[in-house]
Amino acid sequence: MDFKSNPEAKLSHVAVHYEINRKTLYNRLNGKTQPAREAHADQMMLMPEEEISVLEWVEKRDALGFPPKHKELVCMVINLHNKNYEDNAAIKNLGDHYVTRFLARHKEVATIVFKAMDRERLLAQNPEKFEDFFKCFSECLASQKIAPEDFWNFDENGFQMGKGGGANQLVISRVRVKTPGKQM
Repeated sequence: MDFKSNPEAKLSHVAVHYEINRKTLYNRLNGKTQPAREAHADQMMLMPEEEISVLEWVEKRDALGFPPKHKELVCMVINLHNKNYEDNAAIKNLGDHYVTRFLARHKEVATIVFKAMDRERLLAQNPEKFEDFFKCFSECLASQKIAPEDFWNFDENGFQMGKGGGANQLVISRVRVKTPGKQM
């Protein structure tokens, strides 16, 4: 129910349907108020187009398997702002809750816990062991006449080069919809 599809609709019914205060809806329709993003655009660190480019950067990093940490997002925003606005008076403080507000504006990304690599797995990374494995693996492929196009990857966890050790970290990642009955 809205005014475009039903011009005869009553303001109070539309307000109840969308759970919006009737006075707020009245003010919006009559141009007395703006959407929050537009009303507070002058208080934003970045312009909407710049924020979209930061969002695309987050999604690219995540797709490559290196989702950015909160601190990296903050550094990216500050660097982009400083690059585009040379007037020091225009530089605004991000504040302690910038990442939280960024995530609230962009529901397609969220904070997840990035699990550190197990200590045993990290210690097992030994070039000699890798060489031995692949030598044996190559011999097996040759003896069994297995072609490269017969390979299938179904690793559920994957691993991150250079991300071993240390504690779990909060990173920003694309929101993934869980399918009922499937483990993610």
